[in-house]
Amino acid sequence: MDPTIAEDLLLLLFDPRARVIRGEGSLHYPLGGAVLSQLALEERVEVEDQGAWRGRTARAVATS
Repeated sequence: MDPTIAEDLLLLLFDPRARVIRGEGSLHYPLGGAVLSQLALEERVEVEDQGAWRGRTARAVATS
């Protein structure tokens, strides 16, 4: 099984000398983007355009 984008991101941000993950204060933003990107690549999310005022919404898609 290949690593996910989020796992790759965490490996890139890990500092082995300090034994910490760098940027952990704002890590939820890139991790959220990584998870959404992974879901989009696996075609498990649909994006709906709600217009100029409401923007776009993402919805999970069930797979069997």
